[in-house]
Amino acid sequence: MDPAVRRPGRVGLFRYKTQYAAVATDLATGREVWLQSGPIHEAVRASIALPGILSPARIDGRWLVDGGEKPSTPTTHVPTRW
Repeated sequence: MDPAVRRPGRVGLFRYKTQYAAVATDLATGREVWLQSGPIHEAVRASIALPGILSPARIDGRWLVDGGEKPSTPTTHVPTRW
C-alpha cells in the first residue's frame, strides 16, 4: 500500500499521485498563501483555521487561517498553478 494512504499526516504533499494545494490567508499580511509542499496535515489544518473557532496554524513563521477569510475565490487561480 502507498505510504500516503497508510499514514497521510506523515507524508509530504509532493508524494501524492494527485496534485493537491490548500489555500490559506496570512494573518499578518492578509495575502493568499498556497500550500503545495510539506506535510498534508499542516496544509489542511491551516486551510480550515477559523478565528474564534479553530486557532490559526503556524507554518514557516506565518500565522495562517482559512483561505475564505480573503474575499477571492481560490478556484479562479487553479489553471495557472498547474
